[in-house]
Amino acid sequence: MMQNTPKEKVVALRITQQEHDENNKRFFLLTASQVEEVLSDSITMRVPFAPPFLAGMTLWRGHLLPVIDIQKRFSFSVPEGDTAFRYIVVRTGGTDMSSDEKIIRCVLRVSESIRPIDVPDVSEVIRSEDITIESSLVRGLFRCADDVYIVPNLVSILQN
Repeated sequence: MMQNTPKEKVVALRITQQEHDENNKRFFLLTASQVEEVLSDSITMRVPFAPPFLAGMTLWRGHLLPVIDIQKRFSFSVPEGDTAFRYIVVRTGGTDMSSDEKIIRCVLRVSESIRPIDVPDVSEVIRSEDITIESSLVRGLFRCADDVYIVPNLVSILQN
């Protein structure tokens, strides 16, 4: 069933799993309000005994934030020798200090090859089981042609 979705301001990030995987593109979708800043570099302090997806901790504007390798968190393969990363400071929760909802921030480490794209107007809702993604990590999944769009659940990513 095709669903017509209203236009929203979103940041779409292409995930390059393998260079030969052009027919099965995956994208993360974040609302523009979730993205606080895009950094070209980040000084990351390793955390002993941390899970593999936790790249470490970093200091951003006086806040100590976890740095999460989003591709590893979703168990996506990372191309061999991929050492160029970008860092996206994201938040979820309340929009200001007067809100009762707590603001949670983290830094997502993403591949340098991730690029912004235009999100299609019409898409099909799919289940996490259809593409083997842990359901607690996503708020929504959509398919348009061969492309898959993932709306990550940032709270779950941080809490798990």
